[in-house]
Amino acid sequence: MTLEQMAERLKHVEAGCICKGCPTYRALGTEDDYMAYCFSTRGRSKKITEEKGCICASCPIFSEMKYTKDHFCTRGTQKEQMA
Repeated sequence: MTLEQMAERLKHVEAGCICKGCPTYRALGTEDDYMAYCFSTRGRSKKITEEKGCICASCPIFSEMKYTKDHFCTRGTQKEQMA
């Protein structure tokens, strides 16, 4: 995938992202530096440290990408969790 394709894919993922509605994200109490933790170049939040619940499985990107893992904001990307 080219850098241009990767940037377009990230825009798509961010547009479908529901992270801001997650109890773990809301417990942060402030905006994070980025969203779409599931995206391959993103992964774990540098600010979220405690899991309060997870809505990853209800995200349209989750089903589109056929993910099987969740808690991307605290546990990393699908690939990281599979390692």
